[in-house]
Amino acid sequence: MFFSLLISIACCLEFPSDLEPFVVGRQWVESNNHETQPCMAIDAHIRTYGGALVINLVGFCDDFFKNIPVVCEIVSFDYYAEVHEAKTVFRAPSNETRGGFVSPLFLAPSQYNDILMWHSMYVDCGPTQIDFGTVSLVSGNTRINNIVFESSFAADEPTIESAVCTRLYNTATWKPANTIRLLEWIEWTLSVGINSIHLYVHSVNSDDLWEILRFYVEEGAVVLHDWSDDAVMHAWELAQVSHISDCLLRLEGVVKYVALIDHDEFIQVAPDFETVVSALEAARKENNVESNIMRLDPLMLQSKLCRKTDSALHVAAYCSACEYSYYNWSKYFLISDSKKPLKLMPYIHTASSASESYDVPRKYSFIAHVKSKMQERDMCESPVTVQWHERTVNSTWNTLVSRPVVGEMYSESEFRRLVNERANRRKISMKFKLEIDEH
Repeated sequence: MFFSLLISIACCLEFPSDLEPFVVGRQWVESNNHETQPCMAIDAHIRTYGGALVINLVGFCDDFFKNIPVVCEIVSFDYYAEVHEAKTVFRAPSNETRGGFVSPLFLAPSQYNDILMWHSMYVDCGPTQIDFGTVSLVSGNTRINNIVFESSFAADEPTIESAVCTRLYNTATWKPANTIRLLEWIEWTLSVGINSIHLYVHSVNSDDLWEILRFYVEEGAVVLHDWSDDAVMHAWELAQVSHISDCLLRLEGVVKYVALIDHDEFIQVAPDFETVVSALEAARKENNVESNIMRLDPLMLQSKLCRKTDSALHVAAYCSACEYSYYNWSKYFLISDSKKPLKLMPYIHTASSASESYDVPRKYSFIAHVKSKMQERDMCESPVTVQWHERTVNSTWNTLVSRPVVGEMYSESEFRRLVNERANRRKISMKFKLEIDEH
């Protein structure tokens, strides 16, 4: 029932008309041979380095793995044609999806499952001389026709220093407090030196959120991607690999440092550095790092208010964290330039240079992962106090409260309500105690 709700919300998602020109859309080209479970080509890109034509897929595409060659029929808009046998057809392994969900290759229709049967994958058609046209994928009796592609013609070297990719997917129960937390995350991420944030929107039903995002979109700090098609919402967890693949393919050769994090994860920069990029550059230089994948160690923050918090930021109110690293939940910065082109997803645990990913020490940077609820198995053996980056906290808070719309939201924020309620309870408790003592 929950996933049906997500699907219905996704189908009805409409971006505000004034934001539509800023939204990066999708093609959603469906195969001809999957009546029960669609196989969707989300988009196609010509890679900046190497010029390979890559198609990003999601859905029930088992026939692409039955040892039948996948043929790429590439046609330019002036009717010049090329036919390639695909160099690579790859599906995300189970450990690259949340919870390690397993997607069996072949099942009878009676065994279809809403989540486990969906695959995230890509098809690499190899280099092409065509800059702008369509590609059709053919595998046995299955065809996905006329997927439009265009070369990005990126510069030889990246022109943007850093970007972050994330997704909005848990918006069925979106509340004003969620908008406030997302605001803090956006401002925090910009404050640590990230140049742009790419939001892959699965579903949104919040006027407040659109009002806030409008400012960042018009300013150029946030790029909205329409990821709301019901086919992808049908398997939103497995589709996360596809949206990451899409982001990396779009930003390869355009952005030097690309981070893949969620909006409950806050990049922490050591006090010695102004930005996360300067911290990562220092780490690479001082440690002779060869890898182009920088793994940030995550501290898992419990939902526990810190009594000595000076700032009114929600995130800075959480101070208790787990000392040990959650390796499977690690997050990465990937370096994309001509010397170290990105390996295609889903290889996020292997560096393109064939070197192991580099573990960034906390003296440079780490991730603070704020969980809404800590489960019993997640409880810390030796909790530590997180020292939030004071400069970033102050910068984030000062920027947020200086904007009229944001200031109004904070005046009604859940955080202030909780603090006031807690203070009132203490007053009532003390008054009751005094009255008992008096008697």
